[in-house]
Amino acid sequence: MKTLLSWVVAIVVIILVVIGLASLANVMSGVTSFPDWTGFNQRTLWDFIKDFSGMIILIILIYAFFQDRSQGRKAAEKAREERRQELAMARDQAREAVLETYLDQMKELLIDKGLRRAEPTDEVSVIARTLTLASMARLDGKRNGTLLRFLTEAIGLSKESPVYLAYADLSQVDLRGAFIPEINLSEARLVGADLSGAILTEADLTRSYLHQAKLSGADLNGADLRGAILTEADLSRAYLHQAKLNGANLTGVSFNSRTTWPDDFDPVKAGAVKVVT
Repeated sequence: MKTLLSWVVAIVVIILVVIGLASLANVMSGVTSFPDWTGFNQRTLWDFIKDFSGMIILIILIYAFFQDRSQGRKAAEKAREERRQELAMARDQAREAVLETYLDQMKELLIDKGLRRAEPTDEVSVIARTLTLASMARLDGKRNGTLLRFLTEAIGLSKESPVYLAYADLSQVDLRGAFIPEINLSEARLVGADLSGAILTEADLTRSYLHQAKLSGADLNGADLRGAILTEADLSRAYLHQAKLNGANLTGVSFNSRTTWPDDFDPVKAGAVKVVT
């Protein structure tokens, strides 16, 4: 808007300067009139004042029009941004409420229904698993990480746990540095999960989907990764000694000189890429 106004003002000034210079040149050369083709000889000073007054008014109207449009756009953008923030806050509050409700329900199952001593096929275990999977679907990665840490401390998440998480959707879950040995995440969806530095010894990750997962520094000693999809995952500094990798898809996996692989396993041949760090 300011650029447009500047151009209009510049054009008007140029016109005025040209007329002034032409008049000055005429006076200095002794000519008291303009050439007939200019039409200026038939116009009075008042005519020029009226013309330029009209031009100034037009400039003001143009400026006011574009200024109003600019302010309208800014107001609309501000309203949209405020709406986005309100929606984000509402979603965040809703997720926090889901997590709090889940923790209260699970505490009741643990204290009043004996979930800790239940078998995986018992009714209380089925209820707990249903509540867990339903809540996970409504939570973000950070809160799903909190949920898993709670389950690990409360009942453990081994293969014999009353609540197992096979087929769970844990995409983007934040489990950095988590201590979750022997966890059963068979066929779980862990796209983009952050498991950096996590202790996953003897974990069951068979046929899990770990595309672009962050496993830097993770301890996967003895973990079962048979049939797992690890495409484009980060395994730098990961410890996979004695891990089972039969049928695992390692295409595009990044690793470095500090990554420990099972004996006689060739990661490059399996599609992994060694990076220099």
